[in-house]
Amino acid sequence: TAYEIVSRDWSSDVCSSDLVSTAFWRLDEAYDRLEVLASRDPLTGLLNRHRLQTDFSELQTLALASGGRPLLLIAWDLDGLKRVNDTRGHAEGDRYICEFARALSGTVRHASDTRPPDAAFRTGGDEFISLHLDAANGQTVIDRVRMTFPSVSAGWIECRALKDRKSTRLISQSRETISYA
Repeated sequence: TAYEIVSRDWSSDVCSSDLVSTAFWRLDEAYDRLEVLASRDPLTGLLNRHRLQTDFSELQTLALASGGRPLLLIAWDLDGLKRVNDTRGHAEGDRYICEFARALSGTVRHASDTRPPDAAFRTGGDEFISLHLDAANGQTVIDRVRMTFPSVSAGWIECRALKDRKSTRLISQSRETISYA
């Protein structure tokens, strides 16, 4: 009966420790999957806008704490996505988005012993943001991406001068102040 199952002394079972171990292992896997679902864009695999707030704040704090290292925010906007969707269909539009995401991922630097990694985010349909700590010039990053994916408008801003603003407001205001090239 149900009462017998609940009142059973499970500590005497040899396999109960295996059962508990397996349950914890599966729970850890589930948490890892949830973390990916909560922080990654499902189409491109890039980080999403929810993760942007956290990563931006962390990188900005690190930039300021280390003597004002430059932190560049680059806003990206795909050119021609509506035309691709209208003429070739949304599946082709998704491929177009993924092609750009691969180009952007290819320019994002990995972590080293001296600095954290750059980060790339998909923030909307055809809108992306990338953060680059210690990059000397945003135009250099833009030019590297355009060598692989030329159909993108982009603009950059150095976030050092904007250190006193809240990150949520800063990100939206920086998009408005960037002049796209």
